[in-house]
Amino acid sequence: VLADVTRILADQGISIDASATSVAGAGNFRGGSNGTLNLDVRNNSASDASSLPLTLTASVPSDTPISNFNAPNAWTCNNTSLTISCSLPAGALAAGAVSHIEATLDVQPNAANPAAINANVAMAGDPSPSNNTDNISVPVHKTDLEMNVSRAQDLVANGWFPYSVDVAN
Repeated sequence: VLADVTRILADQGISIDASATSVAGAGNFRGGSNGTLNLDVRNNSASDASSLPLTLTASVPSDTPISNFNAPNAWTCNNTSLTISCSLPAGALAAGAVSHIEATLDVQPNAANPAAINANVAMAGDPSPSNNTDNISVPVHKTDLEMNVSRAQDLVANGWFPYSVDVAN
């Protein structure tokens, strides 16, 4: 007797949310300062852990390289200064759980504005792959200082004179 066995998977869709922050505030970078890239991978199933392995990839521009990286222990990652490439074994992301991954970026003083960051998570058979990619465009604020020194009187040898210094950003 031959039996036909069909395995039906519950809706175990996954999704990713990417965000950025720095001294310039949430959603912004400041040229010449570190910025933080946050990647949140979510299991949208209410009842089942991830049924298959997950893969996570992300890329950052060359003028905002990754200087530090932190992922939960279950992830296996092989990163470069411009890419994140990680995998998570089947069953490692519980129902309704979020796995938070964080990268510190060295935002160069001359970094292009905006910084384009691309993130993607995948699981074979994901019933909702449309929420597996998050491409963010992060404004890069630059410091542009201007300084003016002025005096109201003529200089006199061996004399004292008041002056003012105005600094603007």
